[in-house]
Amino acid sequence: MLCHHGIACTLIIFGYQYRHYNYGLIVANLHDVTDIFLEGSKIINYVMGEPWSVISFLTFAISFFITRIILFPIYLIVPLMFRFLEENVKLNDPTYNQDYIHRQRATFLPILISLFILDIYWMKMIVRMVKSILRLEIRGDIRDQDEAKTARKPQQVVEQTKE
Repeated sequence: MLCHHGIACTLIIFGYQYRHYNYGLIVANLHDVTDIFLEGSKIINYVMGEPWSVISFLTFAISFFITRIILFPIYLIVPLMFRFLEENVKLNDPTYNQDYIHRQRATFLPILISLFILDIYWMKMIVRMVKSILRLEIRGDIRDQDEAKTARKPQQVVEQTKE
């Protein structure tokens, strides 16, 4: 998660520095849409329980896949790569003087690709979670199960303080 925040801050800083607000808006919109479904899924899990929590989590997984794995590279990474390659050809032309724009795109491309790699990693984790839910291996919120395992019973705490 720390890596994600570092990449996001770097994108914001370079976006303002190079005045590429449109890239920042597209990244923010594509990534923030899925947060609505994730938070909604958490709320539905606590309020309504199953089967609605499973349906809402599947909706989150589908929206994550569409926005971050399909649309993000189609609208940002692929066009930026083609423009970058096109400019590499133009840079060999002595009349073309757009080195500043070339450096901008050379800066943005690795950052966007690293964000996409994180999205692929998270999608892998989400698919693993969906498989576990559909196999009925996981019920409810995993974080609650982890807290229940690590939490001590009040009686155990009292006995330890007496000794």
